Amino acid sequence: METAISIAKGQIKGANESIKELKSKENYDKESLRWWEGVKQASENILEFLEIESKE
Repeated sequence: METAISIAKGQIKGANESIKELKSKENYDKESLRWWEGVKQASENILEFLEIESKE
């Protein structure tokens, strides 16, 4: 469980870095931005679930 939580946190961190990098460019690829935002949202949802499950 702890490994999965760690992986989810890593995915969120990586997505945040990619989002920040894309937004820093004048003409960034909007499809890539949407993809990374989706990765971030999905990872946050997974993390929330894992944290709830680990407390039970």
